Amino acid sequence: MASAQPIAGAQYHWTNALMDSCLASVININANQIQSLASLNFPEYVPTQWQTTLLMIATLTASCAFIFGSIAVNGIFAYTFITVLLYCVGDIGAVRDSPYPILQIYAQVTGSRAAATAIVTTSLMISVSVSLGNISSAGRLTWAWARDGGLPAWLAHIDSKYRIPIRALWVPIVITMLLSLINIVNYAAFQVFLSLASLALTASYILPIACMLRARLRHEVIFGDWKLGRLDVPINTFALIYSAWMCIFFCFPTYLPITGDGFNYALPIFAFVVVFALFSWLVWARKQWPGLNEEVVEAVIADSNRKTRE
Repeated sequence: MASAQPIAGAQYHWTNALMDSCLASVININANQIQSLASLNFPEYVPTQWQTTLLMIATLTASCAFIFGSIAVNGIFAYTFITVLLYCVGDIGAVRDSPYPILQIYAQVTGSRAAATAIVTTSLMISVSVSLGNISSAGRLTWAWARDGGLPAWLAHIDSKYRIPIRALWVPIVITMLLSLINIVNYAAFQVFLSLASLALTASYILPIACMLRARLRHEVIFGDWKLGRLDVPINTFALIYSAWMCIFFCFPTYLPITGDGFNYALPIFAFVVVFALFSWLVWARKQWPGLNEEVVEAVIADSNRKTRE
């Protein structure tokens, strides 16, 4: 698929091109599996084609609800998982002193190193997959910022062979490698950068949410095909308050008692970065940066409108 359509959109572009036949095939398999389970548990049941069709339609109808419902279900499962985990802590001292507490909990609960290793390996596989997505996301943002003039134009280069911004992709990889070297010298300093990343990421959500909420209250928002309706303002307000609340906890120290080596310096470093960014904007950047690439924005909006009409 990547060879046939080497495009940055990847999965959703490929899905768009192959959707019709693949979706019908997958839904048909789901319906057949349901009928097979019914036949296994109820020998008197005789599957028919019209039942298969109804099951396919029911599956498609439920898919949209499942997409949004999965968020709530995942939240319930996460809360249940944490509750069970806390009740199964066992030796609190061993868990507290462990470099990876959850592995120690798994080992205590299962009584088997192999079982604990298998459980954590599953999480590790998911984490590695997420890391690949993070690299792609950071590289895409780096490329877009360079394309709009916020970074050197050299980073906006698209490789003629692979048709992807390889230079921009290497930026987060190299930066992460350099940051990982800090862990060799000072673990506490490395933890500061980890806390700083979480603080900065959450703070970056606050700005667009606040702007969206302000525009919503002033009736300046031009909605697309999908909107939250009356829940728009409450959800954005909650998101804004929650993000600000979490930023407070990202500044807390990791260990007690608090010492100079274990202190969380994320807040002062973040404040320094913000002050430096504001200073550089006022002194230099606002005169040099031409602003967003309006041609790209117009092209994206035009393409979105065309897709909507189709």
